[in-house]
Parts: sequence; C-alpha cells; structure tokens
Amino acid sequence: MKLTISKELYHRLSASASLMKTITGVANNCAINILYECFGEISGKACDRNGNRKKAHPRYCHDVKHAFKHVMKEIADYESALLHAERNRFFHVDDLSPQYRKIYGDISDREYFEFWKGTAASAHASSRPLVTSLWNKYRLSMMGHGISHADITAWGMVGVTCLQIAILLYDNAIADAIENLSYDLREAKTRELFAGFSLRRVLAAWKKAVSLMEPNMFYKLDPIEDRNIEHGIRQIAETWINPDFIYDSLSEGVQDFDDVFRTKGEMKKALRNIAEIREEVYHNLENTN
Repeated sequence: MKLTISKELYHRLSASASLMKTITGVANNCAINILYECFGEISGKACDRNGNRKKAHPRYCHDVKHAFKHVMKEIADYESALLHAERNRFFHVDDLSPQYRKIYGDISDREYFEFWKGTAASAHASSRPLVTSLWNKYRLSMMGHGISHADITAWGMVGVTCLQIAILLYDNAIADAIENLSYDLREAKTRELFAGFSLRRVLAAWKKAVSLMEPNMFYKLDPIEDRNIEHGIRQIAETWINPDFIYDSLSEGVQDFDDVFRTKGEMKKALRNIAEIREEVYHNLENTN
C-alpha cells in the first residue's frame, strides 16, 4: 500500500536524523575528545609516559585560563542542550518508535546519550596517530616561525582543526538533509531542526582562548607547509567520513555498551543491522560511481 505523505516525511526525517546522529556521533565526539586532550596539554593536566605531569603553557593563567574555562562551559552547554532539548529531541527514549524502543532495555535518556557519545571511543583511538602527526606538523611549522613553546601551542591548532573538520562533516550532513527533506520542509526549518549538533560556538570559544594564549599563532603558512598540513587535515577528514571507519566504530560501541540493550539477542541484531547498512552504503556508492 502506498504510504501517505506524512509517513513518507516521517521516514525521510528518520533517515536524515539517523545520518546526522551517525556522522556527528563519530566526528563531533572525536573532536571533543581530542579537544580535552589538547586542553590537558595546554593546562598542564596531561602526563608524560612516566606518569609525571607536564608543564602548562606559561600564559595559561588569568584571562587565558578563564577563556579555556569558557570553552569547557560551551561543551557542557552543547551536550546539555542535546540531552535536555524540549523541541527537536533526538535523545528522548520515549520518542523512539516502538520498533526501535524494544531494542533497548529500561534505560534513561542520559544512558542513551552516553551510548551515542561512546560510539566515538574506538574512532578516537584509531585516528589518534593521524592527530599526533598533525600536531607534529604544526609544531615544526611554529618552530620555524618563531612561535614560543611550539610543542604546547601546536595543540591549540590541533583543536581548531579537529573542530573545523567536525563542523565540515556536520555541514555535509545538513546539505544531505536539506536535499532529502526539500519536498516538505524549507531549508531554514531543516537547519533549525538539526542546529543542536553544530559545534560552532565551541570552535569560536576555543579560537578565542588559543588566540589569547598566543596572539601570533594564526600566521600565513608558506606553500610547502600549507601542502604538508593540508595533507594531514585531509587524512583525518577522510578517515572520519570513511564508511568502514564509521561502522567499525558503531559496532565496537554496541559491544562496549551492551548493557543498554534489552537482551543479548537485540544487541546481536543491532550488530547485524550495522553490517547491513554498511553493505547498503557501499552498494549505493558503487551505483553512484
């Protein structure tokens, strides 16, 4: 039987929401995890291989320290707004359709949200070598341009870059949603629907903090540096959007958070569903090419 418009719209909304949560589940949460790591290096909360605390950036005090504190507040506000949204809710368990609600056990909205965040854990670990490689590229460039404490300051640029990558992938997901929903929703309404997943406020706060820490860090790269760093940025972006990377991360997240599922059978069903979606994605890519 042919679906009514309302049902068609519901399925398109569900598909767009699923894509948004999948893309940002990896990219946004990876970026935030990396940002915490960068903050640890800058603030002196990180430890070396021997377990000894590293030195903080000499300018990490007063206004700079306050600016970084504001970054942490922006992250907390972003997560709280997603979790406790009264409109455009994506993590309210009772809003799930009966088909999907039965997959999960007696879990809270918070547990459902933490499950979504947790799918980025393996993604963060897997992409970390690319992140440290990018840090080294920035470090060497900063040393060549006379930036003080380049080994610490470079982490500031790593944070900027990873947030920018996450925002780029979010924008791509928005563009997909606009195309998918254009028959029923205006572009402005689609943007409003998914606005809570944007990390732009976090990026603005982080850029302000690192600029106060080192006012000269946003200098013009020479052509060789530009190509070298651009290659490192592209590697991270391509990794975070790679279907294998995404669905491997989802599979590991499902197994790490097996207690959110109603039964072991439901967990296994979720893993099979991820495998089927992966195959469908590659099938669609092949037909596109």
